[in-house]
Amino acid sequence: MNKLFFIIFFVFSSLGLTAEENGVLYGDYVNCFYELHQRPFQTEFVGYDNITYSRERLSKQGTSYKQMLNDTNHDIYVFSYEGVFGVKIDEEYRNICDSFYGYEGEDSCAYDLKVKAGNSVYDLCYVKKWTGTLEKDDGTFIDYHEEDVYTGTCKSRDILSRNNSYVIKALFRSEQLNSAYFYKAMLPYLQGAYSYLAYDYIWGNGFHDNVCVDSKSKKISHGLSRQEAQSEEDWNDFVASYEERVDEFNTIVKKDICYSACKKLGVIIEIKDIKK
Repeated sequence: MNKLFFIIFFVFSSLGLTAEENGVLYGDYVNCFYELHQRPFQTEFVGYDNITYSRERLSKQGTSYKQMLNDTNHDIYVFSYEGVFGVKIDEEYRNICDSFYGYEGEDSCAYDLKVKAGNSVYDLCYVKKWTGTLEKDDGTFIDYHEEDVYTGTCKSRDILSRNNSYVIKALFRSEQLNSAYFYKAMLPYLQGAYSYLAYDYIWGNGFHDNVCVDSKSKKISHGLSRQEAQSEEDWNDFVASYEERVDEFNTIVKKDICYSACKKLGVIIEIKDIKK
């Protein structure tokens, strides 16, 4: 089991070394991201036009983004069809939510804003949620919060807050960052997502996820699931069918209609029939 994981990881690592040589394929990275993040209950492709993170949220995504955050100092990062952009928000706008904390028991705040990244203008939703207060030895207090930025308006993402009708009229402009950040940050993230998908499908009992999404037609082409083994006998049969699961998974991901954006990036690879 571990052997399969490390073989997949090794191949992905090798692919990552040559990714930049294949040219700038920002749109395919964005499409591939959403191909790998569909859920079984959805029947439509739900990708947006970009992937947006606050600095705080991005720092929790893993070590892939560490160098980018060390090199840059932006409040919002937008991964779009045109590249990766950093956005600085003026203090007056960053502090809008502060006055709402604790008002009539409110502990969250959200508002819409617009950002110009490249030649496109994107609607974003800023969300701040307070998670607790700590009293220091000197009697002062520290308020802890989580900060997120989502693609789309707060209404479209079903994010509600006390001041969700607040409209920021300012259009924030962004700085385009070095394309190397796109490959260093997004490629390992996609590789990890696919590694988990393949590993979970082949070895997991109770796998419930979509295996194939067509980013061109925006439709889910296949949705496979595996029922969890209910007894030791069921589990023995489940393990015994390992080769069958590998063949099944390979057949799905090798179809031209499956993960078309990921294929262009070299993220989808054929899993070799490794013996247990």
